[in-house]
Amino acid sequence: MIEGGYKILKYTAYVFHILFILITMGGWRLYPCTTVLMPIVGLSWEINDNQCVLTQLEKYYFGESLVPGRITRITRIALWLNLAWRSYILHARFWLP
Repeated sequence: MIEGGYKILKYTAYVFHILFILITMGGWRLYPCTTVLMPIVGLSWEINDNQCVLTQLEKYYFGESLVPGRITRITRIALWLNLAWRSYILHARFWLP
């Protein structure tokens, strides 16, 4: 029974991680307030030696993680470009005549 509960907890954490990735990268299209997550996640990667905090927690508690290794350069660039694009859209929508 404990093994089954452990797996449920592990896969629940993985689903949460996937949902967090999707919300961070594309959730602003549906709910613009989630844009605030992008710089927080990006800065946490930079401060934390290109590692995701959720990935580190998964490795610590489950011995494995959904995203192995460090965050790649292309992923970091995609996050910052997505934030820049979102900022441009926001600026164009509300401040340009």
